[in-house]
Amino acid sequence: MISRFKSATIVFLQIALVWLSALIVIRVVEVLTNGLIHQFPAKLFSFMLWSWLADLSFWLKWLIFEFILFVPLFFVHPILAKVSFKVFVAIIIFIQLVLCQYFATALVPLGADFYGYSFADIKQTVGASGTVSLPLILSFLCVIVLLVVALKRLPNRIKVPLWLAWSLPMLSVFYFMTNGEGHLFQKNFENLFVNNLALNKADYFFSSSYIHFYPGDEDVDIYADAYIGDYGDGSIAPTTFSYLGGSEYPFYRKANDRDVLTPFFQQNEQ
Repeated sequence: MISRFKSATIVFLQIALVWLSALIVIRVVEVLTNGLIHQFPAKLFSFMLWSWLADLSFWLKWLIFEFILFVPLFFVHPILAKVSFKVFVAIIIFIQLVLCQYFATALVPLGADFYGYSFADIKQTVGASGTVSLPLILSFLCVIVLLVVALKRLPNRIKVPLWLAWSLPMLSVFYFMTNGEGHLFQKNFENLFVNNLALNKADYFFSSSYIHFYPGDEDVDIYADAYIGDYGDGSIAPTTFSYLGGSEYPFYRKANDRDVLTPFFQQNEQ
């Protein structure tokens, strides 16, 4: 029982480290591509460290959830556990590549706005710059082939100490429970483009999607009646209106609020 658990943790971390290495390589390619097409960050070395930290954060946040699924499956069928985890990593890497390509074209990371787009909208956006070409498709295929080969050959060659295999899932739990990401990533670069470039595109997409489907209670609903202070007892002071159009124009109204802006635009007569 204990020996099987040790084997599961070591095998898990071997595959996970291949995934982390792929994220590091993809980051280099992403920065190089956007630098040649658009611009390089002013302080490239510092930027690369922060962007790799963002990739590490994404990897660390997911680690414990994958570990919880991997270990029980490894006890039942070790080969199935390995194949399932490798397929999962390949899918996540593919999503990462697609999102990086979208950012290089649209200059904004794709988030929860994805759910308001149709496939035709995304296809038009990505294809608008003419960057979707046969060489690009072939490069995507090459990356996927290299990833499959790496996932097949590299894990068994990575020597992982047992203490590291046990400590990283625990570190993942600690990082997730203490909201380590919120304490680390408060870095602002020279412009919005570079700030968005530093994001891990898959992490941004999944985080935005979670907020989209599970919004917090503190989020303000701009469509709620109380948002404009017109209905109910909200925290916003109620606004009264004078209806000027009678029954023929029920939406023609004027707010009775005190005018606080006009005095600032009036010139003082000397």
